[in-house]
Amino acid sequence: MNLATARSARRAREVGVRKVLGAQRLQLALQFYGEIGLLTAIALLLAALIVELALPAFNSLSGKQLSAARFIDSSFGWMIAAIGLLVSFVAGSYPALLLSNFQPANVLKSALKLSGYGAGFRRGLVVLQFVISMVLMSGTLVVANQLAYLRNKKLGFDKEHVLILPMRERTIRQNYPALKGALLQHANIISASGTAGFPGRVLGGYSMAAKGLPAGQFPSVTGYQVDHDIIKTLGLELLAGAGFPPHWSNAQGYVYLINARALQALGWEPEEAVGKWLNLRDNRMGRVVGVVKNFHFASLHEEIGPLVMFIEPQEFKHLLVKIRPQDLTGTVAYMQNQWRELASASPFEFTFLDREFDALYRSEQRASQLLRVFAGLAIFIACLGLLGLASFTAEQRTKEIGIRKVLGASISSVLGLLSKDFMKLVLLAFAIATPFAWLVMRHWLQSFAYRIDISIWVFVLAGVIALAVALLTVSTQAIKAAVANPIEALRYE
Repeated sequence: MNLATARSARRAREVGVRKVLGAQRLQLALQFYGEIGLLTAIALLLAALIVELALPAFNSLSGKQLSAARFIDSSFGWMIAAIGLLVSFVAGSYPALLLSNFQPANVLKSALKLSGYGAGFRRGLVVLQFVISMVLMSGTLVVANQLAYLRNKKLGFDKEHVLILPMRERTIRQNYPALKGALLQHANIISASGTAGFPGRVLGGYSMAAKGLPAGQFPSVTGYQVDHDIIKTLGLELLAGAGFPPHWSNAQGYVYLINARALQALGWEPEEAVGKWLNLRDNRMGRVVGVVKNFHFASLHEEIGPLVMFIEPQEFKHLLVKIRPQDLTGTVAYMQNQWRELASASPFEFTFLDREFDALYRSEQRASQLLRVFAGLAIFIACLGLLGLASFTAEQRTKEIGIRKVLGASISSVLGLLSKDFMKLVLLAFAIATPFAWLVMRHWLQSFAYRIDISIWVFVLAGVIALAVALLTVSTQAIKAAVANPIEALRYE
């Protein structure tokens, strides 16, 4: 629509000439609708081509598997056709109904005056486009800051240089002690621990019973089956006790490591907890041998909950291996050889704990990438609208600019004259977009138990970027009008 309005003055004179030559209003309106319809059809074809070319990149960013064929089936085809007709009608109605109604005498005398409603509508469109752009830019910055916070937050365990080896076959789990012992013979392997899961994928809900709890109260807890070396492998910090006794088996009774959150749920102090009896229902009576500092065994979407770790080798599904960063290739090759000898029932596979934990926020990472793309597209479209409005305004004020230059106005003063009105539109968009973006991003952050505080500088930066881009866009038309020959400007009307 901004393209149509930017050409209004020139087209109005053309309409006046055609009316003098006998053209009817209906004929002129149909001409405008036809022109906009043709432009819309061309735009749809170009859009289809862009979709075809951009779809692989979009699928990669979003993790989807969309195909162009889906967009040309019956339902989507009719929907796209309906959108094309709607755009043609909306974009064509303004010039068709307004310009075709001008009196030829007024138009040819250059008495063209567009209504205040039309001017306000054009400005409203520009404001709306910049509101959308600023909301997307603010959202992009907030998501990026939250992701940086997630990457840099201390998790309470060491996720670096820890390999995860799946133990899917029962025969591998049965041969796990020999496999672990063989791996520890390598100088670059620091520690290894069999587990039922790994941080980010620790599952298993239980209830606790202990002496001193009120009658009928059985606090919920996450159970994590591990072996003796879990503290060394994950770099956990002990608050009390000495960890699991070496070579302990459940034939001697259960022993437990609990985190500080479980300690709080039980109402114990760290030092008094060691040695106390705990029943991890059902029928897992044992004593507490240590208390570890809270660590994030789940994603940061969730608060740290009560955790109880205990030895149960039959439940091990993974082998966590802590290695030194030197000679990674040689260390992995040694592990592969040992696996082939002692665990040949399944192929040797591994992944890194830090990558698996970071993958918990894959959807947020994709959202950040998509927001960056959409923010760029939104501000580009907003600038197209602003460019059309600036072109239209400069043409409307051609004579005024010529008079000012004859009276001694400088290029900078003319530039400021044409730019200030558009800067007001961007500032208005900033005032509307900031509270809306704050509410949207605050709601999004509620999904994280651990999150950043939204800084006002996020919105200020988005506003400054939008203002700078808008000023650059308007300046192209403003400079063109400012450097024009004032004699030509005075002849304009």
